[in-house]
Amino acid sequence: DDDDDSVCFSGDSTVQLASGATKTMADLQVGDSVLSADAAGKLSYSDVAFLPHGANAKAADFVKVTTESGKAVKATPTHLLVSCDGSLAQAKAAACVRTVNGDEAVTSIESFKANGIYSAVTLDNEYLVVDGVVASPFAMAHGLVNAYYNLHRAVYKNFPSLMKMPAVVSANSLLASGAVMAMNAA
Repeated sequence: DDDDDSVCFSGDSTVQLASGATKTMADLQVGDSVLSADAAGKLSYSDVAFLPHGANAKAADFVKVTTESGKAVKATPTHLLVSCDGSLAQAKAAACVRTVNGDEAVTSIESFKANGIYSAVTLDNEYLVVDGVVASPFAMAHGLVNAYYNLHRAVYKNFPSLMKMPAVVSANSLLASGAVMAMNAA
């Protein structure tokens, strides 16, 4: 049931702020400093530079991926999580994932339906830490989509308030839809 724009985390998924507090994905704002990871897996805090999905109650299929220590990340089935070997795996097929405490085996994957799809792009890091699990902000073509968001990162560095405007989110949705159609046609 996933379509091109309903692939992300559930609205009640949490991220850790630099203050140590947690915040739900639905409440996250551009400028919040969140725990994230670079391509090598090093954890640090980075500002949210862009939120690809505005506030929404879009219905979607999700999976809850639970690790051996009890960490549980909720994402759409094709969302990409960082595997223990550093590769990316779809949430519905994850066997071992990177967490804030190191590599952990997946002990269960449960399907459910919920409303609200959210993600975030950070200024300095490639990956998010959501519910203690290291994950791509994206559900497909991580490298290509991450490169696309470098434009958003550059705009945020120079004009941070611009990235908070609803019109920018709408324009991004149109551009992203066109890019997805082009990739599907190729």
